[in-house]
Amino acid sequence: VITLVQTKKAKPVPIVLFGSDYWKQLIDFDFLAEEGVISPNDVKLIEYVDAPFKNVIAEIPQRYHDIWTAAKGFYKTEPAVADGGETILYAPHITTVSEAHPEIYEIGYHCRDYYVKQWDKFKDVPWGVLAHSTHARGAGSYDPETGVESCRLKLTFATQIPPEVCASINVGYRDPATIPALMEDPEFHVVTDAGEVLFRLASERPKS
Repeated sequence: VITLVQTKKAKPVPIVLFGSDYWKQLIDFDFLAEEGVISPNDVKLIEYVDAPFKNVIAEIPQRYHDIWTAAKGFYKTEPAVADGGETILYAPHITTVSEAHPEIYEIGYHCRDYYVKQWDKFKDVPWGVLAHSTHARGAGSYDPETGVESCRLKLTFATQIPPEVCASINVGYRDPATIPALMEDPEFHVVTDAGEVLFRLASERPKS
Protein backbone atom coordinates (compact mmCIF):
# COMPACT_ATOMS: atom_id res chain seq x y z
CA VAL A 1 0.00 0.00 0.00
CA ILE A 2 2.80 2.41 0.89
CA THR A 3 4.43 1.87 -2.50
CA LEU A 4 1.15 2.35 -4.38
CA VAL A 5 0.45 5.64 -2.58
CA GLN A 6 4.04 6.86 -2.96
CA THR A 7 4.07 6.12 -6.70
CA LYS A 8 0.62 7.73 -7.08
CA LYS A 9 -0.95 4.51 -8.34
CA ALA A 10 -3.43 4.71 -5.46
CA LYS A 11 -5.17 7.60 -3.74
CA PRO A 12 -3.58 8.83 -0.49
CA VAL A 13 -4.94 6.88 2.48
CA PRO A 14 -3.97 6.78 6.17
CA ILE A 15 -1.30 4.13 6.79
CA VAL A 16 -1.06 3.03 10.42
CA LEU A 17 2.00 1.12 11.66
CA PHE A 18 1.52 -0.68 14.96
CA GLY A 19 4.43 -1.27 17.34
CA SER A 20 6.22 2.07 17.60
CA ASP A 21 9.49 0.71 19.04
CA TYR A 22 9.86 -1.65 16.10
CA TRP A 23 8.92 0.78 13.34
CA LYS A 24 10.99 3.66 14.71
CA GLN A 25 14.07 1.52 14.38
CA LEU A 26 13.06 0.03 11.06
CA ILE A 27 12.12 3.21 9.16
CA ASP A 28 14.12 6.45 9.17
CA PHE A 29 12.31 8.65 6.67
CA ASP A 30 15.01 11.33 6.65
CA PHE A 31 17.66 8.74 5.81
CA LEU A 32 15.48 7.25 3.06
CA ALA A 33 15.10 10.70 1.51
CA GLU A 34 18.85 11.35 1.73
CA GLU A 35 19.49 8.05 -0.04
CA GLY A 36 16.97 8.88 -2.75
CA VAL A 37 14.67 6.00 -1.84
CA ILE A 38 11.76 8.38 -1.28
CA SER A 39 11.14 11.95 -2.35
CA PRO A 40 12.00 14.79 0.05
CA ASN A 41 8.38 15.84 -0.45
CA ASP A 42 7.31 12.60 1.20
CA VAL A 43 9.17 13.62 4.35
CA LYS A 44 7.22 16.89 4.40
CA LEU A 45 4.08 14.86 5.00
CA ILE A 46 5.31 14.44 8.58
CA GLU A 47 5.90 17.45 10.84
CA TYR A 48 7.70 17.04 14.15
CA VAL A 49 7.04 19.42 17.06
CA ASP A 50 9.18 19.88 20.18
CA ALA A 51 6.30 19.97 22.65
CA PRO A 52 2.71 18.76 22.46
CA PHE A 53 -0.01 21.25 21.61
CA LYS A 54 -2.41 21.96 24.47
CA ASN A 55 -5.34 22.13 22.07
CA VAL A 56 -5.77 22.16 18.30
CA ILE A 57 -8.13 23.83 15.88
CA ALA A 58 -8.01 21.74 12.72
CA GLU A 59 -9.19 23.95 9.88
CA ILE A 60 -10.76 21.52 7.41
CA PRO A 61 -10.43 22.31 3.69
CA GLN A 62 -13.52 22.72 1.53
CA ARG A 63 -12.65 19.58 -0.44
CA TYR A 64 -13.66 17.46 2.55
CA HIS A 65 -17.43 17.47 2.35
CA ASP A 66 -18.35 15.40 5.42
CA ILE A 67 -16.89 14.20 8.71
CA TRP A 68 -16.11 10.82 7.18
CA THR A 69 -13.39 12.49 5.11
CA ALA A 70 -12.64 15.41 7.42
CA ALA A 71 -11.83 13.13 10.37
CA LYS A 72 -8.23 12.94 9.19
CA GLY A 73 -7.92 16.44 10.65
CA PHE A 74 -8.16 14.71 14.03
CA TYR A 75 -6.10 11.57 13.64
CA LYS A 76 -3.24 13.31 11.84
CA THR A 77 -2.86 15.84 14.66
CA GLU A 78 -3.69 13.58 17.60
CA PRO A 79 -0.12 12.28 18.17
CA ALA A 80 1.05 15.83 18.91
CA VAL A 81 -1.74 16.91 21.29
CA ALA A 82 -1.26 16.76 25.05
CA ASP A 83 -3.32 14.41 27.22
CA GLY A 84 -6.64 16.00 28.11
CA GLY A 85 -6.47 18.45 25.20
CA GLU A 86 -9.23 19.36 22.80
CA THR A 87 -9.19 18.98 19.03
CA ILE A 88 -11.78 21.04 17.19
CA LEU A 89 -12.68 20.11 13.64
CA TYR A 90 -13.51 23.53 12.24
CA ALA A 91 -15.55 23.07 9.08
CA PRO A 92 -18.49 25.48 8.82
CA HIS A 93 -19.25 24.09 5.35
CA ILE A 94 -19.90 20.54 6.59
CA THR A 95 -23.51 19.56 7.25
CA THR A 96 -23.34 15.79 7.68
CA VAL A 97 -21.25 13.06 9.26
CA SER A 98 -21.72 10.60 6.40
CA GLU A 99 -24.49 9.88 3.94
CA ALA A 100 -22.83 6.71 2.66
CA HIS A 101 -22.25 5.19 6.10
CA PRO A 102 -25.36 5.80 8.24
CA GLU A 103 -24.18 3.24 10.81
CA ILE A 104 -21.87 5.88 12.26
CA TYR A 105 -24.95 7.74 13.55
CA GLU A 106 -25.95 4.57 15.41
CA ILE A 107 -22.64 3.78 17.08
CA GLY A 108 -21.05 7.23 17.35
CA TYR A 109 -17.37 7.90 18.06
CA HIS A 110 -15.53 5.84 20.65
CA CYS A 111 -12.10 4.51 21.51
CA ARG A 112 -11.03 1.02 20.44
CA ASP A 113 -11.59 -0.51 23.90
CA TYR A 114 -15.24 0.53 23.83
CA TYR A 115 -15.87 -1.87 20.96
CA VAL A 116 -13.39 -4.63 21.83
CA LYS A 117 -14.80 -5.03 25.33
CA GLN A 118 -18.37 -5.13 24.01
CA TRP A 119 -17.64 -7.12 20.87
CA ASP A 120 -20.86 -9.16 20.89
CA LYS A 121 -22.79 -5.91 20.69
CA PHE A 122 -20.82 -4.47 17.78
CA LYS A 123 -19.55 -7.50 15.85
CA ASP A 124 -22.08 -7.02 13.04
CA VAL A 125 -21.18 -3.37 12.40
CA PRO A 126 -19.13 -2.97 9.19
CA TRP A 127 -15.47 -2.99 10.15
CA GLY A 128 -14.80 0.09 8.03
CA VAL A 129 -17.29 2.03 10.16
CA LEU A 130 -15.72 0.77 13.37
CA ALA A 131 -12.27 1.75 12.08
CA HIS A 132 -13.46 5.23 11.19
CA SER A 133 -15.06 5.65 14.62
CA THR A 134 -11.92 4.67 16.51
CA HIS A 135 -9.52 6.59 14.26
CA ALA A 136 -11.59 9.74 14.70
CA ARG A 137 -11.82 9.34 18.48
CA GLY A 138 -8.28 8.33 19.32
CA ALA A 139 -6.77 6.55 22.28
CA GLY A 140 -8.73 5.75 25.39
CA SER A 141 -10.04 3.07 27.70
CA TYR A 142 -13.39 1.53 28.59
CA ASP A 143 -14.46 -0.22 31.79
CA PRO A 144 -17.28 -2.66 31.02
CA GLU A 145 -18.16 -3.00 34.70
CA THR A 146 -18.87 0.70 35.20
CA GLY A 147 -19.66 1.59 31.58
CA VAL A 148 -17.20 4.49 31.80
CA GLU A 149 -15.20 5.43 28.72
CA SER A 150 -12.15 7.66 29.13
CA CYS A 151 -10.72 9.15 25.94
CA ARG A 152 -7.29 10.78 25.85
CA LEU A 153 -8.55 13.84 23.98
CA LYS A 154 -11.79 15.74 23.62
CA LEU A 155 -13.17 15.79 20.07
CA THR A 156 -15.35 18.73 19.09
CA PHE A 157 -17.19 19.55 15.87
CA ALA A 158 -17.53 23.19 14.82
CA THR A 159 -19.71 22.52 11.80
CA GLN A 160 -23.32 22.86 10.72
CA ILE A 161 -24.09 19.52 12.36
CA PRO A 162 -26.52 20.39 15.20
CA PRO A 163 -25.41 20.14 18.84
CA GLU A 164 -27.99 17.45 19.61
CA VAL A 165 -26.59 15.26 16.83
CA CYS A 166 -23.05 15.82 18.13
CA ALA A 167 -24.16 14.77 21.60
CA SER A 168 -25.82 11.64 20.22
CA ILE A 169 -22.59 10.50 18.55
CA ASN A 170 -20.37 11.25 21.56
CA VAL A 171 -18.56 14.38 20.37
CA GLY A 172 -18.59 17.97 21.58
CA TYR A 173 -20.10 20.96 19.79
CA ARG A 174 -18.93 24.52 19.29
CA ASP A 175 -20.67 27.20 17.29
CA PRO A 176 -18.52 27.72 14.15
CA ALA A 177 -19.05 31.47 14.47
CA THR A 178 -17.01 31.47 17.70
CA ILE A 179 -13.93 29.79 16.23
CA PRO A 180 -12.23 32.75 14.47
CA ALA A 181 -11.91 34.53 17.83
CA LEU A 182 -10.72 31.31 19.49
CA MET A 183 -7.95 31.08 16.91
CA GLU A 184 -6.35 34.07 18.64
CA ASP A 185 -6.18 32.17 21.94
CA PRO A 186 -2.57 31.05 22.61
CA GLU A 187 -3.94 27.89 24.22
CA PHE A 188 -5.02 26.70 20.76
CA HIS A 189 -2.72 25.78 17.90
CA VAL A 190 -4.30 26.31 14.48
CA VAL A 191 -3.59 23.76 11.77
CA THR A 192 -4.56 25.07 8.35
CA ASP A 193 -5.38 22.65 5.52
CA ALA A 194 -5.76 20.04 8.24
CA GLY A 195 -5.53 16.40 7.27
CA GLU A 196 -2.62 16.72 4.85
CA VAL A 197 0.31 16.55 7.29
CA LEU A 198 0.90 14.01 10.06
CA PHE A 199 2.12 15.63 13.30
CA ARG A 200 4.45 13.76 15.62
CA LEU A 201 6.53 14.73 18.66
CA ALA A 202 10.20 15.35 17.98
CA SER A 203 11.05 12.90 20.76
CA GLU A 204 9.58 10.16 18.56
CA ARG A 205 11.72 11.06 15.57
CA PRO A 206 13.98 8.18 14.48
CA LYS A 207 17.63 8.71 15.30
CA SER A 208 19.81 9.13 12.19
